[in-house]
Amino acid sequence: MKPAIALTLFGLAACAHGPARPPDQALAEWHDNFPLAAQELCLTQQANPVLGQRLRQWEADNPVVAQDLLQWAATHPGEPLPAFFRDHPSYQADAWFWGSRPSPAYLLLDWAQRHPDAALSLADNPDLLSWAAAHRAC
Repeated sequence: MKPAIALTLFGLAACAHGPARPPDQALAEWHDNFPLAAQELCLTQQANPVLGQRLRQWEADNPVVAQDLLQWAATHPGEPLPAFFRDHPSYQADAWFWGSRPSPAYLLLDWAQRHPDAALSLADNPDLLSWAAAHRAC
């Protein structure tokens, strides 16, 4: 099965000139295109199952913010999480973001900054968060 955090970031992927691919096909293609990033997500989920569950729940509840966080992290290497909120003042920094390390937000931020192409690929899929949050596995 695919990484739980990655699954949170996946969903239906539509080709601009063709029919939508099934979510599992889009996920498999992403996994094939970014094997190291996918493996790291899987290992992170296995090492931190409680954090993985918290992250999946938050992403299911906040797909737009999660998508923006992935895009921002991928394009702002080395920037700390507070800078995301500086750049997105309309988002509220709730307790989920400020939890003690390793918090789900920091895990996602760190992963996206280490694997920016994989993170952008996930964030660019408009339906991926909603589908993946409901289909967790590693």
